[in-house]
Amino acid sequence: MNKNISVMSAQQGAALIAVLIILVIVTLLGVTAMRMGLTGLSLANNSQVSQLLFQAADMGTTQIRNAVNQDVLAAMGSSGLISDVSGADTHLCLKPTGGSNFSAGACDPTSTSNYISERAVVLTQVTYRRLTVTDGDTSNGAESLLQTGQSVSPTGAQEKLKTFSTSVVPSFGSASPATVKECLQNPADDEERDGDTTYTITDCLTKVGAVFTTHVAEYRIQR
Repeated sequence: MNKNISVMSAQQGAALIAVLIILVIVTLLGVTAMRMGLTGLSLANNSQVSQLLFQAADMGTTQIRNAVNQDVLAAMGSSGLISDVSGADTHLCLKPTGGSNFSAGACDPTSTSNYISERAVVLTQVTYRRLTVTDGDTSNGAESLLQTGQSVSPTGAQEKLKTFSTSVVPSFGSASPATVKECLQNPADDEERDGDTTYTITDCLTKVGAVFTTHVAEYRIQR
């Protein structure tokens, strides 16, 4: 009788150990599944943000091109959308919900009216530079923004318009809206030249950890 009791006690101890092992395995599987789910969610969010930034930056480029193509003389006149200051970086904030597509000056992430939609998720700033084409310059690879008339330049272009469309999602990344606002006020020149120490929008946004993308386009203004 005593021998049978000892065997039963040993069997109950082994069952407890087996149950504990199974419990640990199930817990590990659950934690692994949860981590995989969180990783998948993070990847999906990153993909969605990337698509949103790409489309928003493309919208800025398209809007500025359409505005100039619609009426070059009006858009590029002294009181038009594109100022007649040659060589200087000028900022425009895309505001499709505000009546006019652009407002003068850099975008302000702290203001909900500066975003491209009422959800206030992504904002787009277009910075342009109007350049005079010299006779030795070429812009054969640039898209034409047409204007009726005869060009005075042998290259077929009298002026160039270089645009930088920068889209930012301030709610992502480590940069605060106030910090992003300061970055957007910098020049947009991203060309690397010997001795060039210009602190650009791209440099600033990258340094502060903002989530953004920039589309660069160059057009020739045919007259």
